[in-house]
Amino acid sequence: MTVPAGGPRRVLVATVRMRVRSEKRDEFVQAMADLTARTRRAAGCIASHLYADGEEPGVFTLVEEWRGRRDLDRHLASDEFAALIGAGFLLEGPAEITLDAVARRGGTDEVLRRRADVARSDWQGRHPRPPRAGFPTEP
Repeated sequence: MTVPAGGPRRVLVATVRMRVRSEKRDEFVQAMADLTARTRRAAGCIASHLYADGEEPGVFTLVEEWRGRRDLDRHLASDEFAALIGAGFLLEGPAEITLDAVARRGGTDEVLRRRADVARSDWQGRHPRPPRAGFPTEP
C-alpha cells in the first residue's frame, strides 16, 4: 500500500542496500519481488519498494516505510525479513541497513513552496529594496 506524500506525518524508514552477485541477479530480483509484495500487505506497512541502481547494475536498494515502531519491530521478527536475511547467499557481501525516523513529509506542493522561498531569499539578497513599478529588476 503506497500512501501519498500527504499521508502519515511521522514514519520509520528501513533502507537496505545490497550488492548482488552477477550470476544470482535474476534469482535475487524474483525473490525480492515476492518479498516486497508480501511486505506491502503487512500491518503498518506504508510502502515497500526495490530499486535498481542506474550506475551499478548489481546494486539494489530496498526501501520500506512503516507507521510505527511496533509495526517495524513486528516486521523485523517476521518470516519475510528472515527470508531477506536468508537471501544473503545471493550477495557479494553484507547488506547495509539503516533505520531512520522521518518526522515530517512533504510532496510536490512542499517542493514548490521551498523553491519559491529560496528564489525569494536569493532575490532579496541581490536586491535589498523591492523594485519600483515599471523598472526592470535585472540589467
